[in-house]
Amino acid sequence: MSAELTVRQKILMAATSMATDVEAFSVEDLIVRSWKMYPESFSLRGFERMYPDSNRVLAKLSGADGLCGLGWLEHSDQRTYKLTRKGRTVARTLVSMTEAAGVEVPVEGEEKPVVEAPKAPVPLRVAAPPPAPVAVEEEPVAAKPAVKEPKVATPKAARPAKEPKVVAEPVVAKPAAKSAALTPMDVASIQQIAKGDALRKFLRGQPLSFIDACAFWGFTSASRATVVQERLELTTELLKRAVESFSGTPDPRVPPLATCYGLFNLNRLMAEKFSRELEGLRLPAVSGG
Repeated sequence: MSAELTVRQKILMAATSMATDVEAFSVEDLIVRSWKMYPESFSLRGFERMYPDSNRVLAKLSGADGLCGLGWLEHSDQRTYKLTRKGRTVARTLVSMTEAAGVEVPVEGEEKPVVEAPKAPVPLRVAAPPPAPVAVEEEPVAAKPAVKEPKVATPKAARPAKEPKVVAEPVVAKPAAKSAALTPMDVASIQQIAKGDALRKFLRGQPLSFIDACAFWGFTSASRATVVQERLELTTELLKRAVESFSGTPDPRVPPLATCYGLFNLNRLMAEKFSRELEGLRLPAVSGG
């Protein structure tokens, strides 16, 4: 058996690390823990080390070959899981296997070190040797009677005027533009989306219908093309700002970070899955409808 862990085994190791603290854990906690321990496997494409891809974890939980089907995890509630005795046994086996192969299992919150390419050595600068002294031959001076000659003041050469020093002005970095704060209407919209059936089915691994997606975006299959396009753009922008709002002081009115991540990933997933249906609703906008 290879020492390299599979995606399911990595999720099991993340679940094992949480089971030492609590008996049951939420699916959102499992997503974030898996991402922190193995960012190379659970990062959102294009946003590595910034956002987790919750679909990578959820896809490995349900089904006959999922962690629940294999008997490693079990449902303790609608949105919580527990590590089974079989799961603990498999986890101990994986730890022994990886230690024997010299592979270290990361702990929660530990980031893998980034190996930087070795820098080329800087050549030493050797100062040039001082020039050798040049011997100056002195001409013989004939002995003459000392006669004092009048001293004639020779005009001194005019010194060039000193050029004024140019002082470079300090460059002041402009502060990065911050995303606009969430308004009460934005918060209410995010809370309403989080309570919908689409997120509940998504977290439980149940299939999603186009009707669920339309309710998520706030339109129906009978809506005008302009309304469909507007709602898609507004929802995408709203969920993006909801995730970005956690970069500063978290807004207590907004759902937890893991829930916002789930909504962000779900929006992208449904846009790809129902792209053909959405394109059919957009067609009237091209013909002027």
